[in-house]
Amino acid sequence: MRLKVSNYHKTSPSSKRVKTMKKLTFFIVSFLLLAGSIYAQSGWVQQYTGTSNHILSLAFPNANTGFACGWSGTSLKTTNGGSNWVNAGAPIYDYQSTFFVDVNTGWMVGHGGAIVKTTNSGISWITQTSGVYVYLMLVNFVDANTGYIAGYSGTVLKTTNGGTSWISQNSGVTVNLLSVKFLDANTGYITGDNSTIIKTTNGGSTWTSLVYGIYNNLGKVAFPNVNTGWVPGTNGLVYKTTNGGNIWTVQGSGNPNYFVSANFLNTSTGYISGAGGSVIKTTNGGTNYVTQTTPTTNELHWIYFINSETGWSCGYYGTIIKTTSGGNPVFTPDAPVLISPVNNSVNQPLMPTLTWNASTYATTYTYQVSTTSVFNNIIDSGTISSTQHIVGNGKLSSGYTYFWRVCANNSYGSSSWSTIWNFSTSVGPDAPNLISPANGSNNVSLTPTLTWSSVSGAVSYLVEISTNSDFTGITDSITTLATQRIVPAGKLSISSTYYWRVRANNNITYGPWSVVWNFSTMGLPSIPVLITPPNGALAVIKTPLMDWNNSANATTYTIQVSTISTFMVITDSATVTTSQYQVPSGKLFDWVTYFWRVKANNSYGSSNWSSVWMFTVYPDFVNAIGGGIPSEFKLYGNYPNPFNPSTKIRFDVPKLSNIKLIIYDALGREVDKLHQGNIPAGRFEYTWNAGKFSSGIYYARLIADEYSDIKRMVLIK
Repeated sequence: MRLKVSNYHKTSPSSKRVKTMKKLTFFIVSFLLLAGSIYAQSGWVQQYTGTSNHILSLAFPNANTGFACGWSGTSLKTTNGGSNWVNAGAPIYDYQSTFFVDVNTGWMVGHGGAIVKTTNSGISWITQTSGVYVYLMLVNFVDANTGYIAGYSGTVLKTTNGGTSWISQNSGVTVNLLSVKFLDANTGYITGDNSTIIKTTNGGSTWTSLVYGIYNNLGKVAFPNVNTGWVPGTNGLVYKTTNGGNIWTVQGSGNPNYFVSANFLNTSTGYISGAGGSVIKTTNGGTNYVTQTTPTTNELHWIYFINSETGWSCGYYGTIIKTTSGGNPVFTPDAPVLISPVNNSVNQPLMPTLTWNASTYATTYTYQVSTTSVFNNIIDSGTISSTQHIVGNGKLSSGYTYFWRVCANNSYGSSSWSTIWNFSTSVGPDAPNLISPANGSNNVSLTPTLTWSSVSGAVSYLVEISTNSDFTGITDSITTLATQRIVPAGKLSISSTYYWRVRANNNITYGPWSVVWNFSTMGLPSIPVLITPPNGALAVIKTPLMDWNNSANATTYTIQVSTISTFMVITDSATVTTSQYQVPSGKLFDWVTYFWRVKANNSYGSSNWSSVWMFTVYPDFVNAIGGGIPSEFKLYGNYPNPFNPSTKIRFDVPKLSNIKLIIYDALGREVDKLHQGNIPAGRFEYTWNAGKFSSGIYYARLIADEYSDIKRMVLIK
């Protein structure tokens, strides 16, 4: 028996009866879509296309993005694996075939020599010139540039520039060619009417007829490699070659329908579709075929798989079906059977463990806990892989009734909900009263003892400490039998505020939380403020008393004295417990300027250093006189004069200088040297005690690099 060509590619129903049947079929398909997508037992699920036109070809460059085409200008696109199909916007032609090399670049071909191309995933289309006006039945590309089209009247077209130009090849036949498949740039196969199979090994320059003794019209050829291929035919027959088409053997499918399209993933696994919604599958190279259950009886004109599990088939009356199970039957799981807590149970803890039986075919379970039996106020829900769930802390309250249910899921759907069970939580003990540290306490130790009142019926207490009043970040948490908690070292930080609360447990459930109290931990000491000697002080003695303000939280102080403001060299250093320090004798020297600073310490660390102050040490018998820096050297007369036994000798120094202040007697002999060495700029007053000298005339002389002067003095005893 030979199948008429019209059954493959010319059907164009137009009678009222056929239109009525189309509407009825569309309604049935829509109903099956809704039902099948939820509890489908078939491995194939029908997708809604929004059209009743014949869909004759589809292409999926990846698992999500696909294109389909058909008669009456039908061009469709999906970006979610076919869950939704929308108009792809191609020009209006009766399309027969589509092919995409990637998500952006593809072609559609059809009647009257129509060829259109997109390079932007269907946003826009360009019409290409084929040079022929016959039916173009199938397009196949080796890469983005090299492609072939088979059509009526022996038509074979080739392009090497992505379709910018198409060149007609001599196929050597005049029958209608229906299918073309190229394995690489050189080797390709074409099938057609009257049992035609032709082959090229030079990119179509020449074609050789292969088939002898096949008396079936042939469908769309499938070659997973250059030698092994299949071509479907009428009467449920499939033809196979393992030597590049030189010899073909017939395979019986066990299905009497005619077949139109074949798609083989490898030399073992393949799918073939055809009339009556038929899909057959083999996993042993065609030795055996299994007819799969599909949700349609419409002819399936094209079949395509992207892997061993996921594939699509399309056909008459807007049909597209999909499988994610390799076409094998799928089963939604049974509804779970609840185990515990048993229905109507009471005195349940606030964190009960919900348990149920495993369901056949289930991979996950969805649970719900609600305050109402209609589950319009769900307080805990989730999807897990195990058959039990511990209700989280804070979800349930004491003394309430809760309802729960579970459903089972797998990749094909979900079961119905289990029966609804309920349980009631126990009434917990009263909230404890917090005692210490008092609310709002400051300078609390880093290891404080938290204390609260005992509660009747309580067997344990849960204590929580947090850095936030809403306890979103828990610093310390423990369940204890006592009514106090000594916070371990390392839990708290200095200078931080903490919130704490306690709740009691009676071995069944927890009671409410106590009120929330807070405390602040002790911090680092404050920076000391220096007092004396005042900053910039002059004529400071060599054993000054250093003084500064007390610092909050300080237990000791560290003082440093240096001749350098950066304290790279330390003259004196000490750690003391009071806010004063007496510089020991022998540390400081006359006429030297010193810098000093202080920091405060406690067991948690030290403050920053205080500001740096300075002072200058003068000899005990030298006094600095205010009035600013003089402009010149000058030696003044002593006073009192005459004197007994002490007198004051005043002089001015305009800059740091090396000077001598010497006492001479009336004969010009040096009798005393009051100073020799550097002295800073300033106004000074020396006290000369002449108690060891006899009465007479004496002279005071001031000598500098640029200056010398003498004053007469009279000592009368």
